[in-house]
Amino acid sequence: MLLFETPDRDAREANIFWMPEFCPSVLPVVASQNVGHVSGRFLNLSRLRCRNVLIPGEDIQHLLCADQGRFLQLSVTGECLTRPVQVLANVLPMTPYSETRWRGFRRLNDLVCTETLRTKFYPPDLGARRLSRVLQALDGYLAGASQREVAVALFGAERVEADWRDPRNHLCDQVRRAIRRGRDLMNGGYLKLLR
Repeated sequence: MLLFETPDRDAREANIFWMPEFCPSVLPVVASQNVGHVSGRFLNLSRLRCRNVLIPGEDIQHLLCADQGRFLQLSVTGECLTRPVQVLANVLPMTPYSETRWRGFRRLNDLVCTETLRTKFYPPDLGARRLSRVLQALDGYLAGASQREVAVALFGAERVEADWRDPRNHLCDQVRRAIRRGRDLMNGGYLKLLR
């Protein structure tokens, strides 16, 4: 990460800047005051209707736009973003993460046009519920909870009472896998989520 945030802050309100080389959804763009014959809208930070945080730099500026858990991060070269600029993206050559980049380009285009991060460009992540359980299992494990206590937190006391001693061990196995996956994520596996 480029900027660390306090872990006490709600993830929807945290200002997390990812390093572009690790996160393909960080869009590299060029900011320009005068793009000649190219007409279009300007990105004006003061007019955006979402939170925006700028990390200025000598060669590269990093911009994070966020609203209610929706995020768009830009890695910007060229003109300073403190005044309205046109942003140009080089879509060629596309990387192996082309779907992620195309999604980001659509989000950027919509942000420039509407001055907000609209929900229609941020569909729900289908793996979010599973990941939430994995992280909850990891939290319990790190706090010293037994696997059964973790199971109660994840699935409820009634289900654990009914299924914990099942000879096929389905519930026990789910808890063990969740804890193992959480530990893998904690030990650097989270970088795979960024791709």
